[in-house]
Amino acid sequence: KVLLFNVYMLYDTEHEQENAQLYIDVLTRISHIRNNYPDICNIIIGGDFNTVLTRINSLHTISLVDYLPHEGLLLCSQFVEDNVLYIYENSFTGGRSKLDVFIVSESPTGNVSGYFAIHEGDNLSHLSPIVMNIKLNVQYSLCQERVFNKKVSWTKSR
Repeated sequence: KVLLFNVYMLYDTEHEQENAQLYIDVLTRISHIRNNYPDICNIIIGGDFNTVLTRINSLHTISLVDYLPHEGLLLCSQFVEDNVLYIYENSFTGGRSKLDVFIVSESPTGNVSGYFAIHEGDNLSHLSPIVMNIKLNVQYSLCQERVFNKKVSWTKSR
């Protein structure tokens, strides 16, 4: 069994406590959902975390770095060759960043064979997609329980 999360976090901050608390709330919600499925050991979280881990003063980075070991999670870049040089490139300044990442539980780490970004083709987003190749033995089954998550109002977050 695999529990898969796709996230899109609020913009990064070094001083906005309310924004930082919403970031922590999303991470906490992921933990609560995981706790509802204790028999699932393969966890994959992917998406736009809206922080760059080299930003040591970022409240998001601090929260994410604290969260991962507490939950037994690892960034893909910690155990497989990181071929994601960037996912966003500013065409004016040439600046690059990596805001999107994959995070996995410790159990499937040996099955990840690739982690890279695709910078070619028609892409309607300003961000390049990232890809994680992983081999898992899974069986399909119906999930009887439906989970409703209260949505964050992104327009009120600014």
